[in-house]
Amino acid sequence: ALKRAQEVYNERYTFNTMIAGVMEAMNALGEQNNAKVWTEGYWVLTSILEPIVPHVCWELSHTLFGGKNLGAQTVCEEVFEVDALTFGVSVNGKNRATIEVGVQESQETIIEIAKASVEKWIEGKEIVKAIVIPGKLVNLVIKG
Repeated sequence: ALKRAQEVYNERYTFNTMIAGVMEAMNALGEQNNAKVWTEGYWVLTSILEPIVPHVCWELSHTLFGGKNLGAQTVCEEVFEVDALTFGVSVNGKNRATIEVGVQESQETIIEIAKASVEKWIEGKEIVKAIVIPGKLVNLVIKG
């Protein structure tokens, strides 16, 4: 949410998108029970809202965090790096399994992992075509 808000504020200036980021953060916080997560969430929210309502955020920042979050915030890009991708595996269009593969895996490797995960549905049958939709789906078309 913080990264999205910074992009909006620094590049596009679309107010509605920034408010959507606040709602996204609030919805994510609503699912949490951990006090540390709530504290971090309030910190992120005051950082997001600071360009819009600086006087309110200044008060919140000084009351809750000793003024530590005012000013330019940096976003750690490493947090957003993905190590693995999740693919749905379907046989003749019917979802049969889910697999997780490394980001750098080749299409052939992904197909082999997909075949292994749905072996009971393709056993003894000829695979006519294997379709890979990057980052989403592997569909195996079988005959017989």
